[in-house]
Amino acid sequence: MLHVGVTGSRDGPVTPAQLCTFVNVFVDVIGQAGATLHHGDCIGWDAQCHHIARELAIDIIIHPPDKDDYRAFCEDAVFWFQPRPYLSRNRDIVAATSVLIGLPKTMHEQKRKSGTWYTIRYARDRQRKVIVILPDGTIQD
Repeated sequence: MLHVGVTGSRDGPVTPAQLCTFVNVFVDVIGQAGATLHHGDCIGWDAQCHHIARELAIDIIIHPPDKDDYRAFCEDAVFWFQPRPYLSRNRDIVAATSVLIGLPKTMHEQKRKSGTWYTIRYARDRQRKVIVILPDGTIQD
């Protein structure tokens, strides 16, 4: 079974190009039989991915944050983990998956104040396959 994680901005799709590329990549990667989506239950990209996965009848596992400020409270998942601090939750998503799709709101890596870029770096350090979809719709492996 393929477990795919997503990490992205709580602002959601930055551009139509990013959203279009994401949908194509998502369907291609997670459209495999038996795939499961893992996300962090925040507004923006997590909620967007949750909705798309539900439309595709993909199983969903939620790793919620311990703060409700930006939580999406998504429903219809097969499993919910206990809420954890943001960075711990992001590391849990990486640990549970073999592929991570990153959806940053900036074209270039940010070292500070970006949980998305932190999670992308963490996944790469853990030898996960990482697919980054930049705001202009280009893919960075």
